[in-house]
Amino acid sequence: MNRPQTWDELERCITRLTYDDGSRFELQRDDAANYAVLYVYLHAPNSYRGAPGRRINRYTRHEFVVPVATYNYENWRRWVYERLCSAAIHEVGEWFMDQGVRVFAPHHGAGEDPYVQWQLGTQAAANLAPGQHPVAPECSDHCAYGVCSGPELCGGCCRCLGPCVVAWERSQPAAAEAKEGADQ
Repeated sequence: MNRPQTWDELERCITRLTYDDGSRFELQRDDAANYAVLYVYLHAPNSYRGAPGRRINRYTRHEFVVPVATYNYENWRRWVYERLCSAAIHEVGEWFMDQGVRVFAPHHGAGEDPYVQWQLGTQAAANLAPGQHPVAPECSDHCAYGVCSGPELCGGCCRCLGPCVVAWERSQPAAAEAKEGADQ
């Protein structure tokens, strides 16, 4: 069943829009299938290929599935603008580096949304479960996966009774209350 949509209005809109670097828009649609894709072609240097310091300009195609919607001209214009911004932020994420590391690199792999803004963290931070605290540096050589599990799970070894356990205890209401009672 086809739902109503205003892709004719979107098509009219993209014929009027410009972006001053030579970028362009293209709409491919299959009205019978109620499916359309907006292609945003950004004229930008390739951040992953080429000699260091040498920019190779090219058109990069960004694909966006078009919603089946009954937007008016102004809302389609805004929708296209937001797709252009997503594509531009994607490119910025590829170029922005901290000491040669793309800390906001888009995820291009299968199943990933390349327009989500990711921030690279440490592997230890990625291993933390909700509510877990990172291990103190002096404990990292023996705590599993760089995560403090709390004194009853890691055995409470002498080095683990440092900042990581204090942070863990603060996150546990019962442990904090018991410690306060023992201190009095």
